[in-house]
Amino acid sequence: LGSERLHDRPVYAVLHLADLYRDRKMTSVSRLDWKKVPAVLNGSWPQPVPQPLVLDGTNDDHMEDYFDEASRTDYLALDTEFTPDNLLTLIGLGWRAGTETHGLQLNWLHGNATTRTRRRFIQRLRDVVSRGQPRIVFHNALADIPVLRESLSIVVPWEYIDDTMLADACLWPELPHDLGFLASRYSKHTKLKHLAKEDQLAYNWGDVLATLDSWEALKAGLATDCGASSDYRGQRLPLLPIIQEAHDHGIQVNQQRVEAALQEYRSRCDEAARLTAAWCGWPINPGSEQQLKAWLYGVDGLPPQTNRASKSKVSVDDDAIAALRQRYSLPFDPDDEERHPPTVDTAMDRVLAGGHGVLEGRAIYARSKQLTAHYLEPLAGRARVYPRTAIHTQANGRWSTTEPPLAQLPESLRDIIQPD
Repeated sequence: LGSERLHDRPVYAVLHLADLYRDRKMTSVSRLDWKKVPAVLNGSWPQPVPQPLVLDGTNDDHMEDYFDEASRTDYLALDTEFTPDNLLTLIGLGWRAGTETHGLQLNWLHGNATTRTRRRFIQRLRDVVSRGQPRIVFHNALADIPVLRESLSIVVPWEYIDDTMLADACLWPELPHDLGFLASRYSKHTKLKHLAKEDQLAYNWGDVLATLDSWEALKAGLATDCGASSDYRGQRLPLLPIIQEAHDHGIQVNQQRVEAALQEYRSRCDEAARLTAAWCGWPINPGSEQQLKAWLYGVDGLPPQTNRASKSKVSVDDDAIAALRQRYSLPFDPDDEERHPPTVDTAMDRVLAGGHGVLEGRAIYARSKQLTAHYLEPLAGRARVYPRTAIHTQANGRWSTTEPPLAQLPESLRDIIQPD
């Protein structure tokens, strides 16, 4: 609100009601948006952004009073900014004191706070997070807690934290759970996410405010939904230290097997190209969308398949190829191919039994490229791998594992890692 103007009036942006026919899960979000309209009209939303105390060398003597006040609250929001290698650059704290919001920020990498203040800041923060009162609220604790540990040697007890990302995943599993989306739904203030590059202090403070506002709303939601509360308190929060320990330790990589598999699957790509070339009579590239479309829909006259997201866009993506194989080649078991990637020998058997050479060659090529790019190349030359486990991303409650996605490892490649 206020960043866009029409005829010199601020614009309040909401979803068009027709969007709800395409995406019904956004109905609850739209209701939240429209419930704000009276507050927008009477001037009570968005509320003015309160200003935190930014320690800059001139006001460091006020820090003790702020920490004293923060230690008397029920919960305290904490957000860090850090480099890709987990080096702390900025830390922000926020809490409620009655109806007022107070905060404290320290620009760790480029700030002007004195060395004495920095040391005292670490001592006071260590004391606050270790007592269990206030509870420390993060948005994605698995990102912030390792930064505090590695940069400030502060170990946050997992039993004393809350996590807005996980709480939202329990209450609203079908919706996105990033902090920007939560701020759109729950924040009492103008969003500051767009300031990431031009004003890191404001950007960080906006995240602290969004975490505070979101936690107030989510806490109320958990109080009225015993199932979600049980999932959040009994399962997801207790999983966090286990996931963190697994990530810290990692899994050993079998480099000898990785090198052999790389050679094998690169060879499969070459063999798939030779198979499609033999079928077509010229060197068609099974990795080229244009050439595949030209041959399958132009030369062979197969019915054009469309992209799921864009029904009007002709496609040769994995879903399209799978549909064509089932109907114009030979039926196959997708789950079995997920576990046992197709080879040229299995493709030749299918072709000799009446299968379509280009479709079979494309299936080998696409699966081999996927396994090479997602697993083998990222693991080449690495002694250990540190998979990321997310317990908030899927609406059905299933976990997802990335870097690499180990849950999708085919049986033939499970020996590229070897737990200690």
